[in-house]
Amino acid sequence: MAAMQASPKIPLRVIWLGSLTSVVWLCCDCARPEPVADGGVDSDADSDAPVTLDGDVSGDGQPPICDDDVCDLWPQCGCQPGEACIHLQEGGRSCVDAGSSGHGEECSGDGSDCGAGMLCTGYGDEPPYCLQYCRNDDDCSSRGQGSLCELQLQDELGHELARACSIDCDPTSSTPACAEGIHCVIFVTEDTGELFTHCVGTSGSGEAGADCEPSNGAADCQPGLFCADAGEGYECIRRCTMPEGLECSADHICRSFPEPVIIGTTEYGYCL
Repeated sequence: MAAMQASPKIPLRVIWLGSLTSVVWLCCDCARPEPVADGGVDSDADSDAPVTLDGDVSGDGQPPICDDDVCDLWPQCGCQPGEACIHLQEGGRSCVDAGSSGHGEECSGDGSDCGAGMLCTGYGDEPPYCLQYCRNDDDCSSRGQGSLCELQLQDELGHELARACSIDCDPTSSTPACAEGIHCVIFVTEDTGELFTHCVGTSGSGEAGADCEPSNGAADCQPGLFCADAGEGYECIRRCTMPEGLECSADHICRSFPEPVIIGTTEYGYCL
């Protein structure tokens, strides 16, 4: 069966500075031939026993029974040990050989190296990551305070095929959760206004104070910086962690956004 090749989209507002916001369509190119944002690493794909990713083991040593006729994405069930249930372009599901890479780890284009309960997805030419399937935000709670079940994978007609957890990353530095040269971006959900993070967007070479073009988002700025007008034209501005703001240079202080940007127990501000 063919891999799911659709480009799923969800509207998200990227938080930059003050009233400066923009709408971003989060597009995932899901590839897995024979099917297919600081994340933690977790995988039960190479376990000797048939284990779902929530830790359930069937009493008779057989794969967990599913309500679905074939298999289920989350929690994983219905496949043999060493296999993973994945979604297909035509809307069905199938069991395939599972890899061993966990949530937030980079993966090859076909996704064959992702463990059970994971899909391999990326954004255009950016590095793809293994991401955990999910049904709701609670499924992503073990992935870190910045991870929510907000990545929606759709077919070409806009029908939802699956959901995945975002990557909990550090917006002040991006690494080590995000691939080198990729931004860790803070998003806000349209329905609840809750904040979450994900690795998306190629970074540039602009240091703090360098001119940037707002239409490029943060693409002109280094990881950990964003493009905004703080009163003297658009420039790359460094994010920081409140209240200490250790990321700021000696002549800057860490300031809160007009609407405080808080993810879990951490508040992020900007150096000015």
